[in-house]
Amino acid sequence: MVAARPGWPGTYDFTWVSGAHDPAYGLSMSGVGEPMSEAQMRTTISEFLDEINPDTGYLA
Repeated sequence: MVAARPGWPGTYDFTWVSGAHDPAYGLSMSGVGEPMSEAQMRTTISEFLDEINPDTGYLA
């Protein structure tokens, strides 16, 4: 799930809701006050997931 942070232009909270852990976790990303494109969001999410250890589900 991606949510723009109210009052913080260009800041987004990415929540991993399908992971094996409860509560869900994710990351936040802040730009230079400019909205991110969908392509930028996908790249950000992909780079984050690349850091996850598939055996544990946590950051490697």
